[in-house]
Amino acid sequence: MSSSSTDVFTPKALKLTLVPTKIDTQVHNTHIHRNLLSSPPGLRIRLFSRCKQNILLVQRQMSVTDDDLDNFRKVLKSYIDATSAHSDNLHVSIQKLPGKSCYIMYEFWQDRISWMSYLQSNDSKDFQRCIIDMLEDAEVVSTMLLPGLYLCVCKFLHILL
Repeated sequence: MSSSSTDVFTPKALKLTLVPTKIDTQVHNTHIHRNLLSSPPGLRIRLFSRCKQNILLVQRQMSVTDDDLDNFRKVLKSYIDATSAHSDNLHVSIQKLPGKSCYIMYEFWQDRISWMSYLQSNDSKDFQRCIIDMLEDAEVVSTMLLPGLYLCVCKFLHILL
């Protein structure tokens, strides 16, 4: 657990630098270019062959009843472990809002089809069945497509640095 007032669980480390500032753009691009050229060719191929045109970010907001917090955390940990182990999942992160029983989960998937397929899996269905009675309100789910190549470059740089 972090020492700040916000709890964050990150089973997989993923460095996201989505938009460099205008001042840093030239330095940033030079840094990317230099690291890509100096990296082993096999590593470059493995990373970029998994990059799709877009990556799907799924945000799930869940408000949990106070009586069910401990059980919810156990079920949530199991779900994170199973989801993180899935081959099409790129990253899972959970944030608990301070002072509330509200959790926000961020899931990064290779594409929309991968995520929709995972929703039909036993792990996903079990999670939904377990939490349905633990939530104060209906779960709020939103999705966004992100440029996949840029995120892969950032992950690549994170590996090199």
